[in-house]
Amino acid sequence: MIDKTYKIKGMHCASCAGIIEKTFKKTEGVLLVSVNYGNESAKISFDETKISKEELSKQIEPLGYSLVLNNVVNEKKENSELKDTKTKIMTAIPIAAISILFM
Repeated sequence: MIDKTYKIKGMHCASCAGIIEKTFKKTEGVLLVSVNYGNESAKISFDETKISKEELSKQIEPLGYSLVLNNVVNEKKENSELKDTKTKIMTAIPIAAISILFM
C-alpha cells in the first residue's frame, strides 16, 4: 500500500475536488482519498499491485485534470520563482528608501 500526496493540475474549485475524489473512490485499488482544492493536491492511499500512479492520472485525464507525477520539475520552477521574487524585492527596497528621503 502506498500513501502519497500528489499535486493536481486543472483543479480550480471545491466542485473540481469533489469530482476528482468521487472518481478515485470508484477506482479499484484505491483505499482512501482526500482531495484539497486549496493547495491543489490529493492524498491517495492505493494498492500498487492493483493500480499505478500513472493509471490514477489516466482516470482523471478525461475530466480535464492530471496528477503531477514528477515533482523535480515543480521544485525547479518554485526555486526560479523564489529567485525572481527575491530580485524584485531587492530592487524595490532601495527605490522605496530613496522615495522616502525625497518625501
